[in-house]
Order: sequence, then C-alpha cells, then structure tokens
Amino acid sequence: MDSSARVVATAQGVLVPYDYLILATGVTTFYFDHPEWAQYAPGLKKIEEATRIRAQILTCFETAERSQEEAVKRKSMTFVIVGGGPTGVELAGSIADIAF
Repeated sequence: MDSSARVVATAQGVLVPYDYLILATGVTTFYFDHPEWAQYAPGLKKIEEATRIRAQILTCFETAERSQEEAVKRKSMTFVIVGGGPTGVELAGSIADIAF
C-alpha cells in the first residue's frame, strides 16, 4: 500500500488505485481458545446476538417479578458483564435503563 500514491498492491502484484481506502477487518467474539464459554458468555457483534441477549435479560426480569423467593429474585437480577469497552458499558447502561 502506498498511501501517498493512493494505490494498493494485491498479493498477485496487481496495483489498484483508490480515492478513499477503508479497511474493515471484521470482528468475531474470541473466547481465548475456550469455545465452551460461548454458552455462558454470548457474543454481541450481530443484531441476532443482541436480540437474544435482550430476550434473556427480559426473561430474567420476568422471573424475578413473578417469584416470591428472595433468593430467586436476587439470582434472576444478577448480571455479569465481561469487558469494560464501549460495548460492555453500553450493555450495562441498557440493563440499568430497563431496571429503573
């Protein structure tokens, strides 16, 4: 890549000129070589994942609301967010919005 000449060279040596270059590397959830963690810590990279997490959170609130047992209520209302980056902070804020 030569940003001053606005040219990218492919692996085959073909030069591709550009006006604007956007590198979008893509993202996947990484479980540090522990795929079994996925069932307990769902990813939040796709709309389907966000929808599933939202449904799980709402189900927890409904379980707590219907229960008469304090232990069940406490367990249902306990959430753990792993990661304090932008996504984790936004998720925490969304749960707080639902809770209050």
